[in-house]
Amino acid sequence: MSAKDLSILIQPFMPDISKEIQHKLQVKNQTWNDLGKLSIKPGAKIIQGKPLFEKMTDDQVIKLHDKFAGNKPHEETPFDKLNLKVAEVIDVKQHPDANKLYIMQLNLGKEKRQIVSGIKEWFTINELEGKKIVIVTNLEPVNLRGEKSNGMLLAAQFEKDLKLLEAPNSKPGDSVFIEGSKQGKKVIPFNEFKKVKFKIRSKEIIVNEKPLKSKTEVLKINISDDAKVS
Repeated sequence: MSAKDLSILIQPFMPDISKEIQHKLQVKNQTWNDLGKLSIKPGAKIIQGKPLFEKMTDDQVIKLHDKFAGNKPHEETPFDKLNLKVAEVIDVKQHPDANKLYIMQLNLGKEKRQIVSGIKEWFTINELEGKKIVIVTNLEPVNLRGEKSNGMLLAAQFEKDLKLLEAPNSKPGDSVFIEGSKQGKKVIPFNEFKKVKFKIRSKEIIVNEKPLKSKTEVLKINISDDAKVS
């Protein structure tokens, strides 16, 4: 009887569901006067069928919660297309066919990567080995003078001064993000990376007015606020 009474109570705002419940219970045209009364015939069988409501996914639950909480949905920005991670430099060699390029082997926790970078002018091999730097992991791989580069390190430059974005207190493979951002899952061309606007503010790297960080630290860089990150 409780199911039948429920079908009556929801009738004003869920008429189709109310009608479907009454159909399954084999009762018809129930009104307020039928509340609390036994309208189902003795021996009547409930009609089987698909559930009236499908189970909500986790994403649907989150969206519904945000809707009633007044939270605005996250609007994707160019930064959301990037996948930034902490990488430990484990080996550096001079590129055999390019005087200004290093070939760098990186540890990203669960994988190893090779990148080629033109930072020889600023760093010796000994200065680089052991550093924990930040790289873009989902850029399209490129071939630089015969060597594959699968990613790109991030650095800031002001005039002749160049500093790497480092995460000394993070672990190799840790994600680097801004609060509320997503991590890009697709491989992207370099022109998508160029759409992201990085700024330096009091030694912090700022994107969308939020500091760049890992789960253990806010990233710092000792360079002028006028430096450009690339």
